[in-house]
Amino acid sequence: MHTPHTPGAMHGCRHDLNTEMAAVSLKMCGMSYRNIADIFRTVLGIDVAAGTIVKMVGRAARALEPLHATMAGMLRGAKAINGDETSWRINGANSWLWVLVAERFAVFTVEYSRGASVLLSLLEGFKGNMTSDSHPPHDRVETFHQKCRAHYLREVKETLELKDPGPQFRRFARTFKKMPHDSREVAARADPEERKRGAARLQARLDRLISKDYDEPNCKRFVKRLKRERDRAFTFIMAGIPSDNNRAERAVRLSVLIRNITGGSRSRKGPRGHAVLMSVKEMCRMNGLNFYEFCVKYLDRESPEVARRAAAGPAPGGVTWPFPEPADADADAGKTASKS
Repeated sequence: MHTPHTPGAMHGCRHDLNTEMAAVSLKMCGMSYRNIADIFRTVLGIDVAAGTIVKMVGRAARALEPLHATMAGMLRGAKAINGDETSWRINGANSWLWVLVAERFAVFTVEYSRGASVLLSLLEGFKGNMTSDSHPPHDRVETFHQKCRAHYLREVKETLELKDPGPQFRRFARTFKKMPHDSREVAARADPEERKRGAARLQARLDRLISKDYDEPNCKRFVKRLKRERDRAFTFIMAGIPSDNNRAERAVRLSVLIRNITGGSRSRKGPRGHAVLMSVKEMCRMNGLNFYEFCVKYLDRESPEVARRAAAGPAPGGVTWPFPEPADADADAGKTASKS
């Protein structure tokens, strides 16, 4: 069981850091401000207004901004990234929540644009591999791309089940569905030359399929898309990157739940704070860290870990190490005590 401590409160709040981060953690689980206030009053015996919790969440987001900026800077040096986006509302206006997921961290941002300018800004100079769905702006990032294999299979299944296609599409679907499954077997081969030959054979099979003449509209729709994405269908075989976009879709799932509960945000500060906090929360999940405990340690000005980071100074790109293990602060404290 976690034993709370009582470090100083963040600037501008009369509650201690544990209380503040407990409220933030509940908010990042999808709870409304009013329900959090009810839990504090009935379970913890702390009388706090919903408006005060709004301020707590805003303060935490501002305090974690440097960590969010750190992770955004690290995107450019990542080996592989998954990208996705979903709708968001800001005071009733349409906007978009973007997420870019690397191996050990994720970066969220909310923008009014769903265009390529968002990605080009975040990924300027990026030279790694990118896996995404078929949203065209992802293709504007000049790097090696892999289109999500699961999206292809899902769309084929939905067409078969919901659109009552004719026999031509059913034959097309039978042939096409074998390729994603065969590509997984090719990617599992240990010999790079075997993978290369297997990828070439798969590419030739795809070219034969999309070079035929089709009369059915469903076939024409798929062929048009596959011709556009032909060079991005089997990149993962040689690049050793994910063939699906599950990593990004998992990362965005909680935000979709929160959006459905809250309807979005009422101000520009709200979505910015959500993006910062969700980036840190997802980073903690990916590294097996407890979001609440990590944030308390990270934000506690008296923590030895914070002091060590400050003393070390910024590394290239403006960061030291943004992912301390939960035990780091305790270990540093023990070393200091033994020396004294």
